[in-house]
Amino acid sequence: MIFIDRKFFLVLLSGFIIVSASCKKARHIEPEPIVESNVLFNEFAEPLVLSQPGTKLLLDLDKDGKNDLAIRLTVLPENLMTTYFYFAEPLNGNVQLVASGLLDAYAFPSNAEIYDIIPASNSMRWSGSNGILLEKYVYQSDIQRIGMFNGSRKLYLGVRIKNGQNFHYGWVEVRHDEQLNNDRIVISGTGLYKLSERAIKAGAV
Repeated sequence: MIFIDRKFFLVLLSGFIIVSASCKKARHIEPEPIVESNVLFNEFAEPLVLSQPGTKLLLDLDKDGKNDLAIRLTVLPENLMTTYFYFAEPLNGNVQLVASGLLDAYAFPSNAEIYDIIPASNSMRWSGSNGILLEKYVYQSDIQRIGMFNGSRKLYLGVRIKNGQNFHYGWVEVRHDEQLNNDRIVISGTGLYKLSERAIKAGAV
């Protein structure tokens, strides 16, 4: 009889717990907000590689279906040496890149801020002209390389695109691979800020 009373008590207790739990207000869990990046990011599954003379890589930075920038390789043979020019070429009047010196492209380290340059100087300015990433001089018994992207493992070209009266700022990741006499310029990705007149950090996605 004692055993039955205990069993009956346990049944009543479990029923009370179930009813109590069902009466409690359900806890509402807010879904995690979906954060959309403000950067138009191009990440290439297979990095783009420039290594052959006369070839070029075409980049659509703002993803509008029109190419904005070309990365090119031109060879100039002379009597005593051959010169290889690896350079970035804006493809329309709305595209500019950060230049240094007379013809060189400026190299930004990771997380450096890319924005308007005030005051502009010969060492750092916006330009709509071609910017040389790397120059290679091949002599009979020697090879010399110069340029801000020479030996780069991961540096960034600063770019901006004019839309109306405003600029969108961005970057192109550039790597220089040197293997004996063979040089390659490798483009792994690009980024462009969707919001105009805002600074972007090199490599930011």
